Amino acid sequence: MYKLLITDPELKEILQPAFSVFNRIRTERLRLFPGVRDTLMQLTEKGVRIIGFTDSGELNGFYRLQLLGISHLFCRVYVSNYEYPGSDPISRDSCIRKVVNGKPDPELLLQILDEEDLDRSDAIYAGDSLTKDILMAYDAGVTSIQCSYPSEANMTEYEQKLIRISSWTEEIFRKEAELRMRCEREQIRPDYIITDFRDIFDIICR
Repeated sequence: MYKLLITDPELKEILQPAFSVFNRIRTERLRLFPGVRDTLMQLTEKGVRIIGFTDSGELNGFYRLQLLGISHLFCRVYVSNYEYPGSDPISRDSCIRKVVNGKPDPELLLQILDEEDLDRSDAIYAGDSLTKDILMAYDAGVTSIQCSYPSEANMTEYEQKLIRISSWTEEIFRKEAELRMRCEREQIRPDYIITDFRDIFDIICR
């Protein structure tokens, strides 16, 4: 049995063409859904504290907010403590907090609320995934809003592509299927469903 050893600089050189293409396409196509920026600004002006929580690492999770020009609207962003080996974080913004574990761990959501000195009854959690976001909010006893955006027509083909090109594994999708079955079995649903992000403002005001 032989093991191929590649140093970090060699690996970066090998992957650089792929990273260049990815960064170019991301810059060209990364866009906010309609109404997101204005809604976040309105909520901020109303005194609503906007806190982000993502399974992505700092390198991707917070950097996307910077690229979209809305990072300043978040008073805190919780990201995964995962970092690419040998990589330097792009930003050391003071609003970033790193957490261990991830969605849909309700204890982690309650920990974030505790760190922010918020009671669960004062929080509203918005996300697009039933099995990650809504289930976690449900188990934590937090009001939830599901943002229902257009979905991929062929999810099976989409999932297979993710398995091939990313760190997502078949085990992750099996776990996802188990969580989906639990949601169906226990009839777990969000408190609100929206198709337009601007509707969040009215829900919070009510």
